[in-house]
Amino acid sequence: MTTPFCLQNLKFKRTPERLIFPWSTDQIQREISKYHNLLPKGKANLYDIQKLIKKYPEVPVFKNFLCLAYQVKENKKEERAAELAMIEAHPNYFFSKIVQLKHCLENKDFTTIEEMIGSEKDLHTFAPGREIYHDSEVLTFYMLMVKYCYEKKNFMEATRYFNIMEKIDKFHQTTKFCRDIIRDYDWEMDNENEQLEDAPEFELPEQTTEMPEFFHPEIKKLYNLGVDGAEKIVSELLTLPRATLIKDLEKVVMDCVYRFEYFLDLNKNDNLSFNEVNFSTHAYIMLGELNSDDSIEVLLAPLKYDKVVDFWYGDTMSDGLWQSLYKCGRTKINVLKEFILESRHYTYSRWNAISALGAIFEKYPETRQEVKDIFEFLCRHYLAQKDKMYESDHIIVSAMVGELIDINLIEFLPLIKELYENNLVLLDMEGSYYCVVDDFHFNDRYKQKLYNLHGAYERLKFFSESDDEDENDEDEYDDEDVFVDEEPRSFKSMFPPTYEPTMPVKAEPKIGRNEKCPCGSGKKYKNCCLTK
Repeated sequence: MTTPFCLQNLKFKRTPERLIFPWSTDQIQREISKYHNLLPKGKANLYDIQKLIKKYPEVPVFKNFLCLAYQVKENKKEERAAELAMIEAHPNYFFSKIVQLKHCLENKDFTTIEEMIGSEKDLHTFAPGREIYHDSEVLTFYMLMVKYCYEKKNFMEATRYFNIMEKIDKFHQTTKFCRDIIRDYDWEMDNENEQLEDAPEFELPEQTTEMPEFFHPEIKKLYNLGVDGAEKIVSELLTLPRATLIKDLEKVVMDCVYRFEYFLDLNKNDNLSFNEVNFSTHAYIMLGELNSDDSIEVLLAPLKYDKVVDFWYGDTMSDGLWQSLYKCGRTKINVLKEFILESRHYTYSRWNAISALGAIFEKYPETRQEVKDIFEFLCRHYLAQKDKMYESDHIIVSAMVGELIDINLIEFLPLIKELYENNLVLLDMEGSYYCVVDDFHFNDRYKQKLYNLHGAYERLKFFSESDDEDENDEDEYDDEDVFVDEEPRSFKSMFPPTYEPTMPVKAEPKIGRNEKCPCGSGKKYKNCCLTK
């Protein structure tokens, strides 16, 4: 006899060996073992099973085998008749109750299901009086519980049941079948998410065709400045008088909004060169380098418009703009909070503001309590607004959960659990709640880098070169002196103090598995374009 396994306070066996029932005999057990092998292969003879039912009317297992045999042959009518006969003859038999549970699920009779599984929703309540179960019984019950939880929109609980199934036997046929069920439900959820209403966009302000007037004529150099050689020119411009330089740079940032349609027309007529589309990006980098706290609202202003961001910033949206928000937002944290809260603002700009908050939390210890208070406010705000959320709000909640993991605010787990219980987190972005728990304890997430001026332009250079079809993918920049600090953004590990994580020392142009996918889907890279 094999020793029973224990999991979740359950004892079960992985083999079809005899459990102790009144009808158990060696001969009956041999027949049971025989059909355990024949049924999955579709080789069970219906006539032979019916003979066994007549010979051993007190044995419910053979009636269940008949149901399964009809199921394999896809004879729904006879399968249903065999199931009803089994339930009538053996109402307390485990698989009779499983069949009843299955039919209740098909009919969405949740009241009866809840009477059968009790408030504990466990196997001991469903089938009391048993000390040991077969793995097939355990797996079948949990598979139906996964379906029940999905029907009730309790995705976190569904994940918990499926995790138990994988721990029992991830290669079992029932576990594999359940994995397909989850994939189907996830596909339906994706379709439902696509039907979510999204927030209306802001209208652009009144447009002009006139270039702003600057205190420093040298600023006009930014309007025909590409990426190659830009660092040197920008460094020279940064030596101009600070106060008037900041005012000029703010005008450059807003110029991409007030003359948006002008530049859009130029682009449509092929009258806009590559060097002429970077002026606003240069201004963002320079204001960040100046740590111009009073410029934060100007920096955020263009980011509220979807089409402005898409036209001007492209890849720098996900990789660099949040760093300017971080550098200029240290004393304006509430401005970032209000920007995140406005559903009409461009979704990925709001995500950038969340990243900026995380960076401020890590870099400036004196702000940590204030940042924590803002994250708590945001969590509770979305819980209170759960029935009035736009699709973009769900993305923002998911991004916020990711940022809380990145900065290791493990004390937020109860709030994160509430977000999951209310279905506010997108599973294809952050995974299940249990994945989040694992991420907190065994964090291997990609660590965002904080760039200095040189690093910012090296990164821009990489993105501009990667747009060239003839660019060799292996040509990556290897400069080490690209970070603001000695280490990139990281979090304090949950491992013991003796553990020394290996920190990257080069700025590699590599997309982390858990970063936002650059395609703009809102999903993590590993769940989107990594395998394409």
